[in-house]
Amino acid sequence: MSALLLHPRTRARLAMLLLLGLALVPGWLYLQVRRHAHDQPARPADLIIVLGAGGAGGVSAAYAARLDHAIDLYRRGLASAIIVTERAPVAQHARDYLLAAGVPAEDIAFEDRSTTTWENLWYARKVMRQRGWRSAIIASCGFHLYRALHMAGELGIEAQGAAAPGSPIEASPRRTAHWSRLEVRKLYSHAAWEPTPR
Repeated sequence: MSALLLHPRTRARLAMLLLLGLALVPGWLYLQVRRHAHDQPARPADLIIVLGAGGAGGVSAAYAARLDHAIDLYRRGLASAIIVTERAPVAQHARDYLLAAGVPAEDIAFEDRSTTTWENLWYARKVMRQRGWRSAIIASCGFHLYRALHMAGELGIEAQGAAAPGSPIEASPRRTAHWSRLEVRKLYSHAAWEPTPR
């Protein structure tokens, strides 16, 4: 039956239910962000993708925590290669960070064009295709994993999350809440429109 033929009171109730549902979506997304904030890989993968976290002239504290976790996972044999992602020159600094930690150069790949999570994964996927890799562990701060795993799925990457235990963001409840709320907004932005890299 058409909504126009419904009784006005029924239409009002349906409108109220729709508004209530829309109001609950952000809260549900926030819970998903927090639920995935402690993800750790359960099985080996072809490689570890370390998502970028900026850094003016070097590696930021958040990025260092992600790299440290990737190094630990690599040493534990969960993957045999690591891809670092971020615009130049930060990706090169991240590569140097891994080299200084003893990761062999042949086990490090990087892309240095990305400025967003979507681009991190888009360009990482190009590297994966070139090398015949299919499965990945995504190393990032916990608040970031739900969106990153969602995007990886869109790109056809078989992915698991790996929350960096040393993340300075996750160490502060106030910062954790702020960045998790920001993730909800970014999920909406991505769903509405996020340009595909050239």
